[in-house]
Amino acid sequence: MDQADQLIQELAERQFKFLRTLLSDVEHRLDKYITEYALKVKEYLISVGQIPGNYELFVERRYKEIIALYDEYLLTFQGGIAPTLFPSYNDGRRIIELFLHKSGINYSSGVIDSKTISALVRDASHDFRVAIDSSKDMFKSFYKLSKQGIFTESELSIAAAKGISFRGSPGDVHRAIRDLFLNSDIRKTKFTTLFSAKDRETRQFFIDKFGEKKFLELEKKGSKLLNKQYIRIVNKNGDDMYFTVDRYSEFVARSRITDSQVSGSIEEGGRAGIILYKVPGHQTTADVCKPHEDVIYTTDKELSEAGVFPFLSQQNKPGYHPICSHRIFPYPITKSQLYLITVQKAGSNFANAWFQKRGYVVPVGVAA
Repeated sequence: MDQADQLIQELAERQFKFLRTLLSDVEHRLDKYITEYALKVKEYLISVGQIPGNYELFVERRYKEIIALYDEYLLTFQGGIAPTLFPSYNDGRRIIELFLHKSGINYSSGVIDSKTISALVRDASHDFRVAIDSSKDMFKSFYKLSKQGIFTESELSIAAAKGISFRGSPGDVHRAIRDLFLNSDIRKTKFTTLFSAKDRETRQFFIDKFGEKKFLELEKKGSKLLNKQYIRIVNKNGDDMYFTVDRYSEFVARSRITDSQVSGSIEEGGRAGIILYKVPGHQTTADVCKPHEDVIYTTDKELSEAGVFPFLSQQNKPGYHPICSHRIFPYPITKSQLYLITVQKAGSNFANAWFQKRGYVVPVGVAA
């Protein structure tokens, strides 16, 4: 079988080269754009925000181009993997069968499972999609940091962890993150500014905030209101937003706690094979939250695409605003209940196919 092994190896190499050729153009552009983006951000950080030209426009435009390239990369791969693997697999099967025939071994056509290729294509596509999605998420995080210029995710996580480990209360997390802001050299960043009324160049902000007469009165009295540290950030729309450091730290602490709860629920639910999650309602008055209250979401894209449940996308996960108190919890239901809902929303043909594809027994006698 040495010759057969050699031929199979040659087929595999040709298959790999073909895929690399197929992906080379978009891969080259993606690598080029990410490299240029990273260098530009590094140059900005080293220069302490003194780069001539419009840095904000560059990172915004290049970010959108890179996200589009990630999607193109994935589509190119998924469009090329099946046409690449099927011929290679069939060639390999013919080689093996030829050598088996020459060896005199009595074999049936069932020895070489023709269904294997479908599983290979599905698994390879899934693994590649997961890798691309993970890479895209990492780049999105980098983009947020390059816009803000404050801390890395790990620094915020460490501060939150220290707060939780102190006494385990949200207030301790809030204080730990506030101290991180106050003790940092945040003034060097362009998109995030820490300031107070004592800074000559920012007096106008406080005059506009309190009114000139009120400001002068507060200044004359040495009011504690003017001793508060404020933070200026740039939001996702490119607009300036102002908060006291104490208030902003509370927002960050709340969002970290919410993110941890949501991630934990989804991870633990996934381990238990749960695909449905519910956002409990509490009669919110926030317009941004109302559409999500008491909604059941799914992590299964097929159920979502069939209109059975909305998909648990990043936009559908709590929190929906900086002080959001919504959470998400696994929503386990029986197979019969799921089947009934699926039949009602997408029809029995889809429900039967979906259950059979996952190896579930199709419930008998469940009324639609």
